[in-house]
Amino acid sequence: MTHTKTPWSIDSNDLDGTWSIGNIEHDGDDWDVCTVHSTKANAEFIVRAVNNHDALVEELENLKKFIKSYLQFHPETGSPADSFTQKALMLIYPKAKL
Repeated sequence: MTHTKTPWSIDSNDLDGTWSIGNIEHDGDDWDVCTVHSTKANAEFIVRAVNNHDALVEELENLKKFIKSYLQFHPETGSPADSFTQKALMLIYPKAKL
């Protein structure tokens, strides 16, 4: 099962602090993904996060590739005591015990 395709948007407000979020044109129909019982700002935050998720993950993968390449070609930075190296390795290998 996959999630509802992006982009998501705020579909409606029930005037009681309830906001519907969904993909307005999912397979030709309106498709509500969730209802937010909060402020419009929170609903907008959820929509912004969902719509930017794929781009963020892609950029983090690019950053990981850059850091790996940087450490490979700048061994002087790669000292285990180096703060940059420790932070970079934690980003690249988050589950590793460093």
